[in-house]
Amino acid sequence: MRSSLLVLVGLVVTAAAPAAAQTEPPVLSAAETAAACAPPVAPRSAKHALRVLGSQDVLPRTTFDDRDLLVVNGGTSAGVQIGSRFFVRRQSYFGMRRPYDAPVDVITDAWIQVIAANEATAIARVEHLCGAIFVDDYLEPFEVPHLPANADGSGPAGAPDFSKMARVVTGLDGHRTIVAGEFVIIDHGAEQGIEPGTKLSLYRDIVVVRPYSSMILSAEQGVPLTWIGEAVVVSADGSKSQAKVLRTRDGVWDGDYAVLRR
Repeated sequence: MRSSLLVLVGLVVTAAAPAAAQTEPPVLSAAETAAACAPPVAPRSAKHALRVLGSQDVLPRTTFDDRDLLVVNGGTSAGVQIGSRFFVRRQSYFGMRRPYDAPVDVITDAWIQVIAANEATAIARVEHLCGAIFVDDYLEPFEVPHLPANADGSGPAGAPDFSKMARVVTGLDGHRTIVAGEFVIIDHGAEQGIEPGTKLSLYRDIVVVRPYSSMILSAEQGVPLTWIGEAVVVSADGSKSQAKVLRTRDGVWDGDYAVLRR
């Protein structure tokens, strides 16, 4: 009887240990949450070894949400520690080819926290859901986004500099039409002198009248560009930047011009 009691106590302590290692989820503002769910500025090119295997359920499924406990294909032997947080992401190949070279869209589905782990696998709880989670989605270390002080559009903005025009590449979840309050990726970044807080004006060549047209967008056809809206850069890395669309007179399309305000 005594030995059975000792075993029971041991099991209770073992089960409680993972909970003690957990930390409270970060408190993010609405803008920070939206930025965390937006596409990453510079997707990692390294192989993504950690992936979602499934969930702790009585039936096999391929799609999950914030009511599920996710099973990850790596444990302590892969460096996964209890309490660690990760983004859950995937590549999206959906949609037609763009009229210019562009990277494959990366979609952020959620961020999670590891609540239990052994040498081979781990169990994670969904802390915030951006969209549906799928089997084989990959994990990347979670980072709280740090937004510039003028992320709300406050502060002065100089005149548009049309000598250095960037292009809108994509929006949240691979959207090709983006509205105010959402985030876009543009094809200029720190290498082109863009930094967090940089103001942008968004323009369109009105010769192209449809967002999915196969025509090459060009400002050299004698028709002035049309002002579409305003945005502010929230992060920049290499040749890409993430910008928050502040206001628009129409939906922003991939391929629209992003003009720096100096």
